[in-house]
Amino acid sequence: MVANVARLIQVLSIIYVGMGGAAVHYGGGKHAIVLQPENVFKILKYVIISFVPGLSSFMFPKFAVIILLAKLLNPSKMHIYFMWAISVLYFLMTAAMLTLNFAQCTPAAFQWGGVPEGTCMKRDPVVYYAMAVSIASVVFDLYLAIYPTVVLWQLHLNQKKKLALCASLGFGYW
Repeated sequence: MVANVARLIQVLSIIYVGMGGAAVHYGGGKHAIVLQPENVFKILKYVIISFVPGLSSFMFPKFAVIILLAKLLNPSKMHIYFMWAISVLYFLMTAAMLTLNFAQCTPAAFQWGGVPEGTCMKRDPVVYYAMAVSIASVVFDLYLAIYPTVVLWQLHLNQKKKLALCASLGFGYW
């Protein structure tokens, strides 16, 4: 299961980097004033669409880590439910962000100039929600890094082995 999630993350990351590379090919990273207008629209299209594999590549590793922690650390049923509840909540938040990313303009292609007419909602709610999802991701990652450290620190091992185990399981946060 974890191996399948790892492959999925690799594929999503490759797609994300590829779309970012396409945006750079058309001038992404340069100021819009020095670009041709049609390239600005192409860049926006690739960047906006790349959010799907990009956000997904942050979301799915959390499931793999929970599966790994549940097998390695043998937490109580209540703790397993808690970890899965947090991951499902984060999944729903991310899915809502991806939906909002495309639903903020009607039609969605209006965001990147794909259609001449359309309307968009105000950017502030979208930006604030994106920040909330980012903060939730950081807090969840911090929890997934600290939890194994707390459990492993209680083992009867020498300090060197405890530090090595805690670092290896908590390293994903850094």
